[in-house]
Amino acid sequence: GSEFGNHLGKSDIGAYFSKFGIDVDGSDKLFALLDEDGSGYLDESEFIFGCLRLKGEAKSLDLAILHRDVKFITEEIMTLRTSLC
Repeated sequence: GSEFGNHLGKSDIGAYFSKFGIDVDGSDKLFALLDEDGSGYLDESEFIFGCLRLKGEAKSLDLAILHRDVKFITEEIMTLRTSLC
């Protein structure tokens, strides 16, 4: 994640993301959203499809964060429910 943030700090890369409406200010959150499998590394498909999914206004990034959080909470509730039954 930190290497990703270092790259986003470069003006040309930050400008590229900005051109597509992807806010790079929260690089850790952005990395977590792109890293679909939670491996701590981005493969080509995670990066490409993740960027396409987040393309647009900051609202897209906010919604993606919300979606991830809701998915996590749902999984936790299902795990808790299973262990209680």
